[in-house]
Amino acid sequence: MLFVESQFVLLFLPLIFFLHESLRKLTSQVWFLIGASLLFYGAWNPWLLILLSGSICLNYLISLGITGGRNRLLFIAGLAMNLLPLAYFKYSGLIAQSAGLPFSAGFFGEALGSLLPLGISFFTFQQIAYLADVHTKRVLPPSFDRYALFISFFPQLIAGPIVHHAQFVPQIRPERERSTLLLVGLFLFTIGFLKKTQIADHLAAVVDPLYALETHTFTSSLKATLGYTFQLYFDFSGYSDMALGLAAIFGFRLPQNFNSPYKARSITDFWRRWHMTLSNWLRDYVYIPLGGNRHGAARTYLNLMLTMLIGGLWHGAAWTFVLWGGLHGLFLAVERLAKSAFPSISLGLLAPIVTFVIVSLLWVLFRAENFETALAVYRGFLSFDVPKFDLDLALIAAAGAICLFPNSNQFAARVETWADARKFHLDARRIATRMAVYWSVSFAAAVTLVVSFYTSRLDIPAYAIVANDDGNGSVDNKDGDFRSNFFSKRIFRYPGPKVFIVGSSFSGGMGSFEFTHDGQVFRSTSVGIGGNGFLNSLRSANAILDVPGVDTVFISASPLNFGITTTSAAFADECIRPLAGVISGLEPARLKDCEPTPLEASEFLGILMMKPSKPQYIQFQNFAYELLHAYDRKPYKFDVIDLDNPQRLQNISAELSRIASTDDPPNDLTNGADDKFAWSERQISESLRLDGEVATALRQLRERADARGVRLIAYDTPTVSNHDAPHIYPIGFHERYKRSMEVLMADVGIPYLDLSGILPWRADAMLDFIHPMPAIRKNVHEILLFEAFTDAPAIEASSEWKQ
Repeated sequence: MLFVESQFVLLFLPLIFFLHESLRKLTSQVWFLIGASLLFYGAWNPWLLILLSGSICLNYLISLGITGGRNRLLFIAGLAMNLLPLAYFKYSGLIAQSAGLPFSAGFFGEALGSLLPLGISFFTFQQIAYLADVHTKRVLPPSFDRYALFISFFPQLIAGPIVHHAQFVPQIRPERERSTLLLVGLFLFTIGFLKKTQIADHLAAVVDPLYALETHTFTSSLKATLGYTFQLYFDFSGYSDMALGLAAIFGFRLPQNFNSPYKARSITDFWRRWHMTLSNWLRDYVYIPLGGNRHGAARTYLNLMLTMLIGGLWHGAAWTFVLWGGLHGLFLAVERLAKSAFPSISLGLLAPIVTFVIVSLLWVLFRAENFETALAVYRGFLSFDVPKFDLDLALIAAAGAICLFPNSNQFAARVETWADARKFHLDARRIATRMAVYWSVSFAAAVTLVVSFYTSRLDIPAYAIVANDDGNGSVDNKDGDFRSNFFSKRIFRYPGPKVFIVGSSFSGGMGSFEFTHDGQVFRSTSVGIGGNGFLNSLRSANAILDVPGVDTVFISASPLNFGITTTSAAFADECIRPLAGVISGLEPARLKDCEPTPLEASEFLGILMMKPSKPQYIQFQNFAYELLHAYDRKPYKFDVIDLDNPQRLQNISAELSRIASTDDPPNDLTNGADDKFAWSERQISESLRLDGEVATALRQLRERADARGVRLIAYDTPTVSNHDAPHIYPIGFHERYKRSMEVLMADVGIPYLDLSGILPWRADAMLDFIHPMPAIRKNVHEILLFEAFTDAPAIEASSEWKQ
């Protein structure tokens, strides 16, 4: 369970807070928080509670033994007891791989990587520091319940900060700051939540595909480096803010972990601001015990290097982390040497810039999976291209600008001062009672509004075509064709076998069915996003593979879904973010792909003419204008059209549909083949190369489907792919497309169904320029089911489970 998960925010936190504030005695509150923390930790993997509970109990017993006089041997045994599980779970794979052992990729690799206990690095370091202080008689063991809460306290358990016992245990007292801290805690948690979900996660969508590239340009290296620099900060500091906020809600102050690190004027200053609790721990329990700066310059530099190498290894079990830590140690040593040799020289205003550049470049090693990936990013800086300011760079620049503002702890201090100055008072028990009633509803409403606001401004909106059909082929379109296909059907929660049809808006209106096959009741539905490109369909299918009970997944591979997207590649400015995880609640695995901005299905040609400034729309705008002009139809006055009105846009595309379907094409518009409208048709192989290595992504998708026992089938849809729709494609295009797709799908091992010719092109059967009536699309759904399940007729889903 993580802080940003809905079950934590909407259920666990308000419930635990309410019950905690209902308890009067301190001992009851302490044991309750211990139990709640173990529940929080066990929600991830209950078996690892044995590791955490055993570690707490054994460390406490050892501390009692050390206090009783059996000092040195018990302390060494305690160190070994803490370090061995950390080495086993976290570093066995690295050790075995480095030693060239044959099982390094088996049990010691993937198995242990998947079992790495959350927070083991944090609670191991906290307990080592505690034993060290007991060993040196700087502290006496507290009562067991207070020690157990100090280690297990859920706000700091999985992602820090690394809390020192002297900072926490004395706060366990009957009278704690409650009113002001509660306000500060809510403020910090909210800020941290927004930093993680609204900044870091969106930056990750930019950064992750870049680190999957094998070669880089200057622009991609710049985006990868700066993007990750800010992603890591907002991710880690966001979790730290949430931890500090949660602790404050329960009346505890945790140490600050970040203090505007990208404002640092040197690497030394950076480590005083970045992950401050780790820096303090390394200083107190590694650097100083090694001798610190007490044994001459050479020994000081060696101690710095060893400390930072350990710090790098603490962050991750890979040699890239070790090198990252070693280079930081080298820069610390060089800074110390330069300061002693040239004490009067200063970089002045350049100091923070130089420091930021060094830190950012070193983050490449921290993020890269291996040295080859890091070198590819570094080599990209040696190429020359002028960075084009697009939405990705705008997001990165905005994140960088936010780093220049006062940090969250500085704002929180002002909130606390404001509350104290006004004698601000919050009754924690009364608030707890109200939170139990209102928290979930209000937070859910706020999240819904945020998601709606965000998705409504994306190039691919979170809508599906689910038109109302009265059974006679007519469509009630007064609200447009936009109704959510993900939230209206309960197939995701159906315990039996499932079939999904994935594609664009065409797939979104194919209905839902229930049928029997081999004695099992199947439910089948379509999942479509308006304007979906082929590669985004891959992401959707990739996410759906993780839905329990999936038997078969159909994925659309029509020219509209694939060909038009690739045609516009030369004009695309950016890559589309995956939406499958946002809409369905599932996190899609990262595929090495990238696609240009696709067309939005319901708007199609209409919106293209309304947005002539976008270069990727120019050729389509020209075509639509020439088409209307050829039939002596004047274009609409698009400057007065509401862009958010689906009905108006439907009218435009329906008008174009009637024009193109009922009249003979004029002589001067030869199927889009003249010089006024050039499709820039390319071979499919060239499209694959330019549009994100589709074949590689398809193979990954097929391999994931095979591993899950899911049947994957590609299909072409009877829409503008039809041979009878020459007003869309150049003559002969579809035949070449079909042959290329058959070769591609055979190469990646996915069956391919060509349904493009099963229905004739008729204007009265069309909803708009590209979409047949829903009744026709339901027929296509049934045909797909008959192709895959030949022994069972499909029946349309009843309203009981469809709605």
